[in-house]
Amino acid sequence: MRPAGRPLVVDQVVPNLHAGDAVSTCVLAVQRWLRGWGLDSVVFAFGVGRGYQGRARSCTAEALSARRPDLLILHYATASPVSAAVRESGLPLALVYHNVTPPEYFHGWNDVLAESVQRGRAELADFAPQAVAAAAFSAYSARDLCAAGYDSPAVLPFPFVPNTIAPDEPLLARLRDGGPALLFVGRLSPNKRHDHLLALFAWYQRRIAPDARLWLVGGGEALERYVAALRELAARLGVRGLALPGHVRPAELAAYYRAASIFVCLSAHEGFGVPLLEAMAAELPVVALAEAAVPETLGDAGVLARALDYALLAEVLDALVCDADLRACVLARQRRRLAAFAPGRVAEAWRGFVARAVAAALAP
Repeated sequence: MRPAGRPLVVDQVVPNLHAGDAVSTCVLAVQRWLRGWGLDSVVFAFGVGRGYQGRARSCTAEALSARRPDLLILHYATASPVSAAVRESGLPLALVYHNVTPPEYFHGWNDVLAESVQRGRAELADFAPQAVAAAAFSAYSARDLCAAGYDSPAVLPFPFVPNTIAPDEPLLARLRDGGPALLFVGRLSPNKRHDHLLALFAWYQRRIAPDARLWLVGGGEALERYVAALRELAARLGVRGLALPGHVRPAELAAYYRAASIFVCLSAHEGFGVPLLEAMAAELPVVALAEAAVPETLGDAGVLARALDYALLAEVLDALVCDADLRACVLARQRRRLAAFAPGRVAEAWRGFVARAVAAALAP
């Protein structure tokens, strides 16, 4: 029984809270909303990154139970030590699924990682009996929840916050000095299909734009064999102008988005696709393969390819670089699509989800 006069308590749990992470960005946005709605809310995490100390408490079953929240929101993206604490607490749960990459993408590249994500996908079902509500950021991801035993999961808009940090000016000047630049932002991971990006770029550079460049921004931790294979493939294809800068600071990322000509995504598995929104917010035309949740993220914006045809896609890239009217049309549609992620609209959707979850948690 909740004590009379006590404010509603809705806490959040996340495996790790650190900068540059979409899950952490979501957690902090939701916390601002929860507190703005008059709720008491803190964040629990297993790991806390530099600069985020004091923004999360250590996640143990005892710490969770001591808070006695009316509802616990678990942001699920991987198997982690917080899972046991959440289950042991027995608290009513709203699970927000950020998707877990299927293990088959990692077999042969890092079998330990493959085993970890397999465990993460299997563990998802363990929370279903405890959950009073569940949500994902796409219907594609919601299907995983249904398969794991969750009843009628909601599809919520992602709390997207455009980067307002000014670009690194020296880097921006260097990046702008050259031919058309194709950009992809995302972890160097097999499910992102950087091999397809390299093959497309090789065709585009060889047949259309000899001075073209390709920037693949993202870290490759625990997948060093995959990164090495990408470099070997690039050498075999004879591509020039390839950059793999790894993790970059926010100001550097802003420079890459500002200097690029087109954002290209040929990923085979995306539970949502935040970099697609980042590209649209940066006024960068998006060309993407219609796989996984990418069509849901883009809506009617960008250029969505239904087949992996390098020759056709290369011509599309050339048209977007050379045809100012076509480029302006694509950018206008992308701006309209971004309106669906306006903070007020997203907050209202989340407010409804939280209200329903709290009502279910408090029901006799």
